[in-house]
Amino acid sequence: VNRVPQGEASRKPAASSRLCAAGGRRFRPRVLALDCEMAGTGPRGKKSVLVRLTLVGRRGSVVMDCLVRPDVEITDWRTAITGIDESSFSDGSSGSIPLPSEILSVEDAIERANALLDDAVIVGHDLRHDFKQLRRFHQRRVLLRDTAFCPILRAALSRSRAGPPSLNALVQEWLDDFSFRDTGTHSSIEDARAAMLLYRLVAPQWEAYSRKKFGELPASVLEPVPRKRRS
Repeated sequence: VNRVPQGEASRKPAASSRLCAAGGRRFRPRVLALDCEMAGTGPRGKKSVLVRLTLVGRRGSVVMDCLVRPDVEITDWRTAITGIDESSFSDGSSGSIPLPSEILSVEDAIERANALLDDAVIVGHDLRHDFKQLRRFHQRRVLLRDTAFCPILRAALSRSRAGPPSLNALVQEWLDDFSFRDTGTHSSIEDARAAMLLYRLVAPQWEAYSRKKFGELPASVLEPVPRKRRS
């Protein structure tokens, strides 16, 4: 199994997910990694609501990162996990992780994110809850690369457990990064970058698997592979 050492999602993977097209041009999926943080509402804070939304590009650059102002009363901010509390929306203070300065309403955040995601293959880890917050109830499987349900990634884990593997387990196994989330607080940027790097490590195999199981990608989500600069 090819692995890369701990590092940013901008590091070059072992191989790229290149697709051949007519005329000799090579194309690849236009990918965005998604990660959301949620707080709790209702009795004991059991119902999740969106409080942060992040999208990163293929090489880890931040495409969108904002706090999402809840439109309901929050009964559990889950600050130990999200690093977010009520003061984050008033004075911009943050605890253990940096937080974005942009604050959007729920409707504006969902609209902006979905406009970007509609033209991309979506990468992330266990995106079921994220999609629920974004009201993407009918996400096409051919346009989804969820690291929690990738058999190629899971096959490398030394021991299996019931249910999908955690992002921590995949990062430790594939990236040899044992400091990931060592504070316990989640950074949605780092989580999205980690999922993207995992995707890029096995992209050729994953794209072949997805093509066989779900069919060809639509042309609308393909982009030309950049030409290498001549030295």
